[in-house]
Amino acid sequence: MKTIDKYLIKQFIGPFITTFFIALFVLLMQFIWVYVDDMVGKGAGFGLVLEIIFYNSISLIPWALPIAILISSVMVMGNLGERYELASLKSAGVSLIRVILPMLYFSIGVTFFSFFSSNNLVPIANLQFKSRLHDLRTQKPTLNLEEGVFNEDFKGFIIHIGKKEPDDRTIRDVIIYDHQDYNKGKFSMITSESGEMYMTTDNTYFVMNLKNGYHYQEGDKAKKGEKEKYTFTRTKFDEWKKVFDTGEFNIDMTDTERFKNHYTMLSVRQLWNAIDSIDNRIGSYNARLDEYVQKAFNPLKKKFLAKRKIENAKKLKEQKQRSKQNLESRKLEKKQKEKKDTVASKLNLKDAKPIITEEKKSKSKTTKSKKTPQKPKKVNKKKTKKRAKPKTKKASNKTAKEKKEEAARKKEEKRKAEVLKKEKAISQILKQEIDKPLKEFDTFYNTFPEAERGRFNLKERAKTTARGILNQAEAIQRSIGPKKENRVKHVFVLYSKFTFALVCCVFLFIGAPMGAIVRKGGFGYPLLIAILFFMMFIILNILFQKLAESFVLPAEIAVWCPLMVLIPVSYILTTRALKDKKILNFDNYISKIIGWFKYLQSLFNKSGSKELN
Repeated sequence: MKTIDKYLIKQFIGPFITTFFIALFVLLMQFIWVYVDDMVGKGAGFGLVLEIIFYNSISLIPWALPIAILISSVMVMGNLGERYELASLKSAGVSLIRVILPMLYFSIGVTFFSFFSSNNLVPIANLQFKSRLHDLRTQKPTLNLEEGVFNEDFKGFIIHIGKKEPDDRTIRDVIIYDHQDYNKGKFSMITSESGEMYMTTDNTYFVMNLKNGYHYQEGDKAKKGEKEKYTFTRTKFDEWKKVFDTGEFNIDMTDTERFKNHYTMLSVRQLWNAIDSIDNRIGSYNARLDEYVQKAFNPLKKKFLAKRKIENAKKLKEQKQRSKQNLESRKLEKKQKEKKDTVASKLNLKDAKPIITEEKKSKSKTTKSKKTPQKPKKVNKKKTKKRAKPKTKKASNKTAKEKKEEAARKKEEKRKAEVLKKEKAISQILKQEIDKPLKEFDTFYNTFPEAERGRFNLKERAKTTARGILNQAEAIQRSIGPKKENRVKHVFVLYSKFTFALVCCVFLFIGAPMGAIVRKGGFGYPLLIAILFFMMFIILNILFQKLAESFVLPAEIAVWCPLMVLIPVSYILTTRALKDKKILNFDNYISKIIGWFKYLQSLFNKSGSKELN
């Protein structure tokens, strides 16, 4: 690394770090203003608030890095131009691209870090941030009992305090309505002239020590014979301690699995899988509509059935192949097991072999000695054969005749069934009478005779099928619409991880030429340029996202459009900076406009002189 490169990187790193944290702070302030109502008054501790801010700051890293690159590049090149260091480098034969090169290497490293953070860190930070924010939003506000106000903070109770003393402990004219048994039709109320309210030392219970009051309570219904009679008790007390559990005001941490499948909490691989599953769902909806339409029309139905046969045949082939593979694998496993068993038996039973052979020999000898040869009885085989043969022939003749009769009967039944099917099919076919050219018919409906129209009720059947198809199409369209919008959001989040990383390099080729052309350092002018270009990038991003969500542009193209707009701007600025030209040379434009006016004036003067002559 040369000394120039070291010098430029040192000049670049300082402003980059400062501007990065400034941009992060500004973006965090926007977050705080948006979510301050959800955090204040919910009893959230300082640690929880800091945790939420930390998680949100991690999710804002891909936004702050491009701003830091843009501001720091304008500052460094502006300072070099203001101190005439850039002019001295150019006079020494160092081009502007060579000056930008070390900053380009640094910005490439920032690009990879931006992608790493948006792919690995941001999904985890978003998951934790959303779960903590959800806990705060669903949490009740902290207990706040004001005088003259009916308070419903405690579940099932309504508390009214007539007056509070300045010590915030002594209370007067207290009314407590107990609605815990309200669904059962029971009424309960406590009134007190005075009392005290305080929290326990461990802040787990809220105590109201009431004095000089009454407790009114309705009991259960009286006996069945007595109609509309209830027990009612009134209890006078000198002192009553009412204790309330403050556990419902504590913040409960929800499980992060609840928000895990949201598109802002997914990495690139998970987003690819989610988009693939959404495409499969949309395809299943379209296939369902195709099936419904194809079943409604006979020509399409035939094609549909043929396609299904092909698909079923393919599935059967795949199943057969799988079954064959499974059988082969099982056979191999069995063979391997048998080999192992035989090897094990040979190893274990080598010593017992001679004993077994001796036992076998002794057993064989005993069996041979026990068996004695017996002469079989002589039977007249000829007589038995002559008696048995005629019986078998008669039985076989009977069975052959019965089989022939059954086969003939089945053939006749099949023939009759086929004839009936043909007759039914012919009866269901519409007959057309086309006795003139088709151009002379007003509609397709008129090609059928009136008898056929009445027999099949063509109009009603056509209307019902059309309504069915239309309703099915509308229902599928309603279900596909949200899926498509969800897909667009997934695609935008997926590709924005790449665009926010690549825009760091693009902003370098915008900021560095701007600093070289303007030749002004400091924070003022670079900050103005950075705000303009970053706002341009964000506005374009939002604009094309809305276009994609309204299905004007495909989401895959719309994501890259802001970057495609900024790349030509960066190219124009770098070429003008290489040629030492201004961004906009107003003198040339003004001189051209004046030249056009002079030319028009000369034309008018010539036409006037011709008329006078």
